[in-house]
Amino acid sequence: MTHRILVVDDDPPIRRLLDRFLSGNGFAVDTVNSAAEAEAVLAKNDYSLVILDIMMPDESGMDFLARLRATYELPVLLYSALEEADMRVTGLKLGADDYLIKSSPPEELLLRIRAILRRTTVTPAAVAPAVSPALPPPAATATAPTKTIAGFTFEPQRGRLLRDGDTFPLPESQARLLALLYETPEVVHSRERLARALGQEMQSRTLQKRSIDAQISRLRRSLAKIDKTLGKSLQTLRGRGYRLLLD
Repeated sequence: MTHRILVVDDDPPIRRLLDRFLSGNGFAVDTVNSAAEAEAVLAKNDYSLVILDIMMPDESGMDFLARLRATYELPVLLYSALEEADMRVTGLKLGADDYLIKSSPPEELLLRIRAILRRTTVTPAAVAPAVSPALPPPAATATAPTKTIAGFTFEPQRGRLLRDGDTFPLPESQARLLALLYETPEVVHSRERLARALGQEMQSRTLQKRSIDAQISRLRRSLAKIDKTLGKSLQTLRGRGYRLLLD
């Protein structure tokens, strides 16, 4: 699988450098010079990761990140010349997956990118390993009882919902979260359990809680856009966690 990366930076030399470096390491790369251009291409293409500058004209990377998180559950690496710790904290609170200063070695950027993609890409091994360490063979899958959510079937490997011949793909990270809940329906999952399963080992429990709550909210909005009843199938149990109800 070739991952496609979107670079958003108003500095042409930086864009050219990242394009050459990332393309040389096996990624497909698109570059744009503003948040407005990024928004336009995101509506047309699927990306595995966004590398986002902070100091840009018209709209800062932080402001764009906040808007981006309201619509996309897409991994974002903030790539900035700003080294202040509070800037990194702000970016992470807004939903960035990582923060790297531009003076860092290119090799570190590559390692950070690969780490993010390992955490966020849906793979058979990543779907609830504690419950199902390996996918059953095709024959077993074909004969297993069908689990439906508000009349929809879900394909975890492809990250999409199906009903009456129509297909509804989900963003990769949302599909992974839904796969975890779908693997053990009716079971209440705590925020801590979901965070561990998603590879979000955060030192701050408050940050961890906010991150999971935000991801659940985005997933619920995506499901509700497909079908209102589908959105209601993802339940919040106050003080306990979340669960997915099947038909």
